[in-house]
Order: sequence, then structure tokens, then C-alpha cells
Amino acid sequence: MLLTAIVSAAMAQADDDAVVRPLSVGDAAMPFLVRDCTGPAAGKRLCYMCRYGARPTVAVFIRDCSGTSDSIVKLIDTAVRDHRQRRLAAFVVLLAKDTESAEQQLKALAASAEISETPLTIFSDAPNKLDAYGLGQDSPLTVMLWRGGRLRSLHQVAENSPRGATRQAIEQDLQKILR
Repeated sequence: MLLTAIVSAAMAQADDDAVVRPLSVGDAAMPFLVRDCTGPAAGKRLCYMCRYGARPTVAVFIRDCSGTSDSIVKLIDTAVRDHRQRRLAAFVVLLAKDTESAEQQLKALAASAEISETPLTIFSDAPNKLDAYGLGQDSPLTVMLWRGGRLRSLHQVAENSPRGATRQAIEQDLQKILR
């Protein structure tokens, strides 16, 4: 009976250890694969976090290509262009099934918002790879800013969030990762 209790306790501890804690500011970025639809590696699967390494990087996670995401993606794309000398990098990840329709939505977003510096991609890795990112279902848009491979800032944008305040907070945090 004592042995059963010890084994049960050990198994419960192992299950607790398997629970993934969402990333917090200061944590290292976890690699994951995307399929590039509009960037320099269009049509290929790759890890942009791995490709960009220690560079200041912005990752924008979107659930659809709505107006909410358009303005933030354009803001980030403009920042990448304006801060090329500081090696700012970015990529957008559509959290949808990797289909022809999803790819066409991203290409339409790139054309309508004139996105030229930021690859638009579709998540194409094991679903549990994103568990560490803590991307809530109620957040249609999440912006993460990294420097040196570590998370420096996180913005989960709800559907009804004030656009101006969100843009201002992201712009301020962009300046922090460029220092």
C-alpha cells in the first residue's frame, strides 16, 4: 500500500511537470515551424525564430486576416523598414489550418496593407508547440517582442481593445528592443 502511494505521488508529480507554463517576459523563445507565404522563403517550412536568432524580433500571431490585424501588421512592417540598420526583424503567424484559402488570405493582406518587409506565414508545426506561447482563444491578435532570443514584451489584443492605446504600447516597446 505504501509503495502504491509513492508510485501514485511520483506519477502525479510527473503529470504536473508536463504542464507547460506560458512564456513570461525574460523567457527564451521556443522554436516552431511555419510555412512562409509571402516572405523570402515563400513556399518553404522554416523556423523564423531560429533564422532571426538574437536580432530584435517581433512575432505577430493572428487568428484571421481582419481589420484588427491589418493595422498592427502594417505598423510592424513599417518599423522593420525604418529600423533596417538596427536589424529589426518580424514575421506574422496565421493560426489557422494550412490551406490554399489561408495562403490566399495572407497574400491579400500583404497586397491590401502593402506589407513588403515582414513575412506572412501559417503555423505548420505540432499544435502543442504553441502551448508555451499562451495564445488565448479570446485574443485574435498577440504581439511578442524579443531581443537576444528572450521575450521582452507581450501584448494580447482583445477584439474590443482600443486601437490607439495598443499601437502606442507596441511602438514604445519597439523602441525598448531597439536599444
